[in-house]
Amino acid sequence: MLAAGAAGNISGLVTDSIREHFGEEHRALETHLERLRDAVEGADKSALVDEWNDFERVLRAHLEAEEAHLFPTVEASAPQAVKEAREAHVAIRQHLDELGMQVELHTVRLETVDAFLSLLRAHKAAEDEGLYRVADEALEPETREKALARAA
Repeated sequence: MLAAGAAGNISGLVTDSIREHFGEEHRALETHLERLRDAVEGADKSALVDEWNDFERVLRAHLEAEEAHLFPTVEASAPQAVKEAREAHVAIRQHLDELGMQVELHTVRLETVDAFLSLLRAHKAAEDEGLYRVADEALEPETREKALARAA
């Protein structure tokens, strides 16, 4: 179901909507994090490390794709939305690093994963209603298509 491309297209979805493309990636990331949560709950250290490695790789690729291909395209139309998204990405990476350390040390707790899941859901909602909406409304179709092609 999930095929991660080098630039972060983890959904395989073909669309001309920024919101649909990156929204589908967010849903796939949430599925990854739910599997990670299940591994924490099941206390299977091997499965936990495998799930973590998959999740971390896909999330970092997604963040990098947005930053490299979407943000520069949208920044002139929505500088505040891009600024907020960049700040959120810094916070997400910090939490990702902390959670990764806990996974490596086998000290990760379900509450920590749940808190991270809540953070990602809030970020998704903010991007859906801000950055992605503006991108779909403000960008010419050709510009949107180029940004999506680069992010795929």
